[in-house]
Amino acid sequence: MKVSVVSLALGLALGAPALVAGQAPPASQPPATQAPAAQPLTTPTGQPPQPFPQTVRVGVIDMLRVFGDTAWGKSAQSRIDSLGQKKTAELSERQKKLATDNQKLETDMLNDAARKETQASVQRQEKELQRAQQDAQEEFNQLRQEVQESFNAKLGPILQTLVNEKKITMLFRTTDSGIVFFDQSLDLTAEVIKRFDAVNPAGSSAAPSTATPPAAPGATATPPASTPPPATPAPKPSTPAPKPQPKD
Repeated sequence: MKVSVVSLALGLALGAPALVAGQAPPASQPPATQAPAAQPLTTPTGQPPQPFPQTVRVGVIDMLRVFGDTAWGKSAQSRIDSLGQKKTAELSERQKKLATDNQKLETDMLNDAARKETQASVQRQEKELQRAQQDAQEEFNQLRQEVQESFNAKLGPILQTLVNEKKITMLFRTTDSGIVFFDQSLDLTAEVIKRFDAVNPAGSSAAPSTATPPAAPGATATPPASTPPPATPAPKPSTPAPKPQPKD
């Protein structure tokens, strides 16, 4: 038996299940004079459906704990946090320089040539800051996506093996399954963490795998939200302040 695939979408908000788009309905046809004969239900492979299991075995997993408590997950989260802090610092330096030049334009300490030069510099910095914000956000999102894909590829075979060994019929995630209560004996989180750590040491997250995930499907999880590079407030307009008029 294979684990059902459940994927989550990223949004520096997390956790919406992916939807499979349905086909558009066919063009309306004239009503048939006779209803077609009912066809027997079959599986997608053409095999008859399996009988309903007499014994249902259920398991639950806390995916956020699996990511957050494994050595690999902690290392990956550290990389995400470090990148966010680095990009935040870089944007902060640009913002400080821009604010300083804007303050110069609000005084009468600059002559005409210096004012024009500073005004042009401010306009250039505003554009560069906007591009830097976009680039930082894209780089941050790309890293999180790489970590998520690598994590899912590593987790899938582990869940598949565990399901087969324990002959589990249904496997739920505690975070979004709607479960109100479950007996703690059904919680497989600690076992999954143990198996994950055994085959994925912390250092292996230094370079996310770019290989195609294995064919065996597995439940997926999204890394917990990390703080992205903050959106820098829009800089003040570079319109120079009017020069004071000489007194009579």
